[in-house]
Amino acid sequence: MASFVGSYLSKRGEVKAADVDRKKILAQVSENTRVTAHINSVVSLGEWSERERRTLRRMKLEEMMLVAHGAQDWLSALKQEMIYLRSGEGGVSPLPKMMTLCKLYFPELVGAALAYKTACDECHVRYLQVSGEIDFEKSKALAHGELAVAKAQTAVVDRRGDALLRASTDSYERLMLLDREATKLMSGIVSVPSAVTGSDTGSQ
Repeated sequence: MASFVGSYLSKRGEVKAADVDRKKILAQVSENTRVTAHINSVVSLGEWSERERRTLRRMKLEEMMLVAHGAQDWLSALKQEMIYLRSGEGGVSPLPKMMTLCKLYFPELVGAALAYKTACDECHVRYLQVSGEIDFEKSKALAHGELAVAKAQTAVVDRRGDALLRASTDSYERLMLLDREATKLMSGIVSVPSAVTGSDTGSQ
């Protein structure tokens, strides 16, 4: 009888111990599941935020470069108005908007953008100088008739043609440098990082 009772109590103790262990295991599994779900949620949020950030940068870079290229159209219209006295739609300079977008979203491009803006500003100044010279020469020739006025204008344009061409060429070359830097940056923005793809081969 004593042996039976002892065996019974021993078995009961093992069952209780096993029950306790099972509860501990279930509790641990439940905690692990909760932690895993939380981690997955955080990772998903992080991936979503990264995609949103990349989408915003892509859109702003496209906008900035469209504005940058638009500055060439603006300079061309100014040239037509100020030097060749033809109607043009110069309007307001797009360069401040370009620099604002660059400083806010792409600090890595500020150097190239500033060099381009400086070249455009110098080109603008050159147009102003030639325009002023044309006005001065035309005022002197005004007393000699319309033909003399036209000749005076043509003479100034011919005399300053090389300087105008250099100014225009320099601004365009600076734009091409900015365009190359922006293209490299865009390549990095649109590539899919490994954190999103789940692999280690994603481009950065």
